[in-house]
Amino acid sequence: MKKILLPILCLGTILGIAPAYAQPVLECQVPFDFNIGPTTLSAGKYRVTFPTQGAIMVRNESTREGAITLTTAEMQSQKRIGEHSRLVFTRYAGDQYYLAEVWTQGHEFGSVLKKSRKEVMVAVRTPRNSREQIMIASR
Repeated sequence: MKKILLPILCLGTILGIAPAYAQPVLECQVPFDFNIGPTTLSAGKYRVTFPTQGAIMVRNESTREGAITLTTAEMQSQKRIGEHSRLVFTRYAGDQYYLAEVWTQGHEFGSVLKKSRKEVMVAVRTPRNSREQIMIASR
């Protein structure tokens, strides 16, 4: 009996905790081509989901191209928690955009993407005053 009870209790605990990590699906129109790690995605309407804690999936709704990447959680200031969901891109050297952060409305923590090798190389070659953060609100 004890051998059966422990796995059932563990499963119940896991299923009870899972909804606490649930995040909404974000949809937004990205007006420029951008990169996630080594993957370049074209401008379009995107859907951002959170398949598991510590990961995001970004997918173009019309072309079905997309990328999955690992993220780290970062706490946002209290004054920004109530704001709308948004994607934050870093723009380097004119027209090179990299997805940097994903924030969801009402959540204390956001998802921060680790810079890929390619992005690090671009960042090194781009003067700090030529970088810009671009925010795109989700619908």
